[in-house]
Amino acid sequence: MVMSDNFPEYVIIPVRGIDTAMTTLRQSLENTKVSNAVNKLLLKTIQIVSQFDWKPIILTADQVLSDFLKQKGFDTIIDQGLSLNQAIKDASQHLKTKQIALIMPDLPGLDIVHLYKIKHLLKMHPNIIIPTKDGGTAIAVVPNNLIEKKLFSGTSATKLIENGENDNIPIMILEIEEIKYDLDTLEDWERWTRIIEKLDDKWN
Repeated sequence: MVMSDNFPEYVIIPVRGIDTAMTTLRQSLENTKVSNAVNKLLLKTIQIVSQFDWKPIILTADQVLSDFLKQKGFDTIIDQGLSLNQAIKDASQHLKTKQIALIMPDLPGLDIVHLYKIKHLLKMHPNIIIPTKDGGTAIAVVPNNLIEKKLFSGTSATKLIENGENDNIPIMILEIEEIKYDLDTLEDWERWTRIIEKLDDKWN
């Protein structure tokens, strides 16, 4: 068994802004409803991460959101708005860690149990990625040099894995049913609305 000594101290949670995130979904739903979902999912993600062994770092271009989170005691890094690729690269360099963790804040199915599963697997494999259904990234724990390469788009998980192969860095692909369904399209919204209404925990 290979023990990883690169377990990251921080996890970056990137959200462009409460009123600007989930642009695809805003084409189908009113802005207020989407912004409300962005806010609740972000706070839920921060809460789950805060109960785990990672320190959440919120990466955002929303200064109002940044100020609000700082008042609540959370650390933020301002996204200068150039691109998600550049923002995550800058954040990873700022944190100066060998291994970087990323969690996207649009995962209604995220639970702390999933993070403990990742932690257990990191003892055997230092690099893990959990893709979304369309090849995007839901959660990733990978070396900084892979994050620094341009990769964030609709198929970012696929590109991360390819970058790892090109650099001889093996990445474990972990499929988690609840996490692979992010919140991106109207179909996603309707699916999660049905599920969450059953749980009596409405977020829209």
